[in-house]
Amino acid sequence: MSNSTIVAEVLNAEFEWVRQIIRYRGKNNDAPLIGTPLATPPNVAHAVAESSYAEFIVNNDLSWEERLLITLALAPTIQPLLLDYELRAWLPTMQISNEPRSIWGFAKSNANFYQGILPTAMLFVYLVAGTDTAQRAAVIDEVLQFKYSVLEGEVVCLANTTQKYEPALQGVLYINKPYVGTLLI
Repeated sequence: MSNSTIVAEVLNAEFEWVRQIIRYRGKNNDAPLIGTPLATPPNVAHAVAESSYAEFIVNNDLSWEERLLITLALAPTIQPLLLDYELRAWLPTMQISNEPRSIWGFAKSNANFYQGILPTAMLFVYLVAGTDTAQRAAVIDEVLQFKYSVLEGEVVCLANTTQKYEPALQGVLYINKPYVGTLLI
């Protein structure tokens, strides 16, 4: 198997895992994710020698939450339809451009070229904690205090919101440009 095939397998497994988390959350707003099989991401240890993404995960001993952050941030680049299809599936009556989506917390790009859905820190919080207030508060604190190593090391970045009155977690999650190529080798 070629390195690119192994890299693709690892990334596809990660994106499928995120797809399952989104589907779970779509059916279970308030149910905890911790304690479900979904809190265990795909095993990538077998691919460390062939995939810098797998190597990064293993060498940094990333938690499932950190892997979710990275995968969400990579989605618009590698699997742009993942968020478009999965989030729209749970919001069938929503017009992405002009109706409330605060519980899901995703952003529609205002860019001239990219027209897809972008992941936000609010989406991450919702996927991890649902509507459970105590759990959401704990996850929000971890995000804002950069307690996740991938945020602290600036692998995953949280864009500033465009308006000072918008929630801080409404900023878009994205992979810092130097890491995009590095993670995909």
